[in-house]
Amino acid sequence: MLRAEKQWPKSVKEIDVGKFAESAIEAAKGLSSLLNISSEKEAVKSLLNLDDNSAQLILDDMDVESLRCDADLATENKREKLNNPRLTTLKLLDKKPKSKYPIEPVGLRCWHSFFNESEGITSNEADFVAGTSPRVKAKESSEDDVVLTMLFYRPSNKPFNRKCYSRWKNSNFDCSFYVLGSQRLVEVRDNIFCPSDMAPLVELKPDSDLENIPIARDAFPGAFFYINQTFYNDLRQPHATDLSEPILSFLSRKHSNPACFRTAKMEETKFNQLKIRIGEPYVYVHQGHCEHLFVFSDIHLIHSSDPQDRSMYPLRTRKTNKHISRCNMCKQHFVDWKVELAVGDSPFQYNLLCKGCFKSFCLDENGEKVRDFALIPFYHRYTE
Repeated sequence: MLRAEKQWPKSVKEIDVGKFAESAIEAAKGLSSLLNISSEKEAVKSLLNLDDNSAQLILDDMDVESLRCDADLATENKREKLNNPRLTTLKLLDKKPKSKYPIEPVGLRCWHSFFNESEGITSNEADFVAGTSPRVKAKESSEDDVVLTMLFYRPSNKPFNRKCYSRWKNSNFDCSFYVLGSQRLVEVRDNIFCPSDMAPLVELKPDSDLENIPIARDAFPGAFFYINQTFYNDLRQPHATDLSEPILSFLSRKHSNPACFRTAKMEETKFNQLKIRIGEPYVYVHQGHCEHLFVFSDIHLIHSSDPQDRSMYPLRTRKTNKHISRCNMCKQHFVDWKVELAVGDSPFQYNLLCKGCFKSFCLDENGEKVRDFALIPFYHRYTE
């Protein structure tokens, strides 16, 4: 692991999240007392010299809630389309088949522009994107807390060389999260999706039940966040492996001051206990060697425009716009299987096939394998 003091400019100020939260809350309270304002209504009355009714009328006109259509928001399905859509994008969305893989060749022109934002998101994320997140204080309110923005990148398979961070030079953005300072690190860890967690641990057959097969995430639950010379390990499961142990063993032999590296439990550490630098790269490691670069890009005191219900956090706010892989054979349908060893006349060792091409090239009329091969389910990143 690389030391932040040597590899990151010291001009980037280190932030104690807990102290930042305390000072921000005090500053907000001090501003209110300085202006002698206890609410937005009082502020409007004071600045515009209005009475209660006029001030409330202005606030009602300015409230974004007045732009909502309650009849549409009452529906359980946030993505339910209008009966007679007039917008071209809505018409194209209605033409999509109701299946796991959402489009046919028609509508491909607008695929990259809206698909990743209209599918594969949770109800909380749909509420946030649509601007309908609950503003009323819930049972678990996040008032007087800070919000941190975390940007995660996809793992890189390129080996290190002598240049610092060259492995991550062309890293691809994956997703971002809003997290609260009062939340624990494991709450983010449990919401990170990576296809390596879904790797099957048994040999699969064409008719295998993918819902009940043992996967790597259950067999190897160990992981850690490396932040500011500290390994925050996830050892909640009794059979979890401490992935930081071999690294610390190496540092004890090679590093001039191995005592500066520490370990802590991910499930016992809150974000407001961390010391971070905005924009400095940190790393999340799981499945032994799957390494995800991540950075903290922003920290601010929670605002009325942020979701106020704590249960909505960690909130995924953005996703990558990466295209979905298509079958190597037909080039039309999306990939369902990764087949190891050559298929027919294919010169490749690995072939990404859809269900139809897999049956055509790899199975006979009785559904049996025409040759020996390893079968691996292919998980697209948008299907978590």
